Amino acid sequence: MTVLVFITALLLFFASLTPYIRISRHETDLPSHFPLQYAIGAILTVPVAAAVYSMPNVFFLLALALLLSLAQMVGYLSFGRMHEPLEEQGRPLKILQANVLMRNMNTTKLKSLIAKEMPDLIVACEVNGKFALMFRDLQNEYPHQLLEPRDDRYGMAVLSRTPFAAHEYLSFAGKASLSMAFRLHHDGAEIEFLSMHPETPNRNIRARNHEFAMAVKHFGQRRDNIVVLGDLNATPYCYAYKKLVKALGLRNAREGQGLCGTFPVFLPTPLLHLPIDHVLTGANLQVRSFRRGPDIGSDHFPTLTTLSVLNN
Repeated sequence: MTVLVFITALLLFFASLTPYIRISRHETDLPSHFPLQYAIGAILTVPVAAAVYSMPNVFFLLALALLLSLAQMVGYLSFGRMHEPLEEQGRPLKILQANVLMRNMNTTKLKSLIAKEMPDLIVACEVNGKFALMFRDLQNEYPHQLLEPRDDRYGMAVLSRTPFAAHEYLSFAGKASLSMAFRLHHDGAEIEFLSMHPETPNRNIRARNHEFAMAVKHFGQRRDNIVVLGDLNATPYCYAYKKLVKALGLRNAREGQGLCGTFPVFLPTPLLHLPIDHVLTGANLQVRSFRRGPDIGSDHFPTLTTLSVLNN
């Protein structure tokens, strides 16, 4: 039993190191996505180690695993401020972001959420024909729509109450992939959005990372009034995500609001949900609130974010 506890502590220590190394060079970054689970594992192992009178080095390894994991998450923890709006500056822009799941044919839950929250902007991925029809039914409320329904995971939609200043469909990773770039005038400023849904790291990590690199290239030197959003298939802990946000000077809207894991819905506790659906904002945009939405019949929870422009 003592040997088993030592092996567990050693594995947790090495696992907790993975967010700090460029593990994606070796074709996967999956181990880097679970610092919350590693922290929980370390905490739960401590009483077991104490019960079997483990050597001090076991507790040292567990302490390191816990601290390394917490360091990855500390910027996202709420410390009692979860969902509390920040001091208001400027006119709010409310954004509903959702992966609706290409196999999901129940549009009622999302439609009800839209009616309840009344967002200014809706951005959705994995949009099939059924959801495209539902979105078209909302044209009175959202007259400005970009719809690209598909039978595969690349369907996408953007609905706005205000006109698009510009828009563009982009393929960052071959003809099948799709990203939507669009601009909106809001509160005296032009905000540039990029909606993305890259490949999963277990399916094609190189394609996902290439899309992140192309997103950086797309924005060029623009940094202040930019937003990257969608199911990015990356947690905030992996190297590729960190490289993206650093290159563009982005901030995750969930910072200080809680981890707000969004995937997969079917797991029984938020402690097992991964934060892979993001709203990433430039330096001139204030995140006034961020929260996870309810179950909409997808394998992802939606997110609701309110932004405002700091300097017009």
